Amino acid sequence: MTLNTLFASRPVMSKPHPTTVVELSLDGPCPVIRATGQLDAVGVTQLSDCCRDAHALSAPLVVLDLQSVTFIGSSSLGVLVGFVQHMHARGHTVRALPFSAPMTRAVNMVKLASLVEHFATLDDAVANVNRLGD
Repeated sequence: MTLNTLFASRPVMSKPHPTTVVELSLDGPCPVIRATGQLDAVGVTQLSDCCRDAHALSAPLVVLDLQSVTFIGSSSLGVLVGFVQHMHARGHTVRALPFSAPMTRAVNMVKLASLVEHFATLDDAVANVNRLGD
C-alpha cells in the first residue's frame, strides 16, 4: 500500500462544513460579524479572521449576529471572548442579536452574555452608533 492510497482512503477532517459561513459585513453604519452553521475547529478560523478584521477597523461598535449558529466549540468561544475583551480595552462596544439555543448555553457558561449589549434586531443594535464615545 502506498502513502497516496493510505491517505486517499481516510476522511479529510479539516474540510470546511458547506453550511458554515462567517462573514464581516460593512454595508451598514457599523461592522457586523455574521455566522451560520457550526463554529467548531474548522469554523474557528473564519471567525478568528473576521474578528481580527473587525478589530483592525477601529469601529466604535461591532454587532455580532450569531442567531444561526448550530454549534460552537471552545476555541470559537475563546475567540469571541478575546475579541470582546480587546474591543472593551479600546473603549469600543460590542452588541449582539439574540443568540441561538446552542449559543445561549455556551455563552452563559463563559459569561460572554454579560460582556455584550443585547438587542432584538439589527436596526436596534445599530441605533445611536454615531453617539458612541461621546
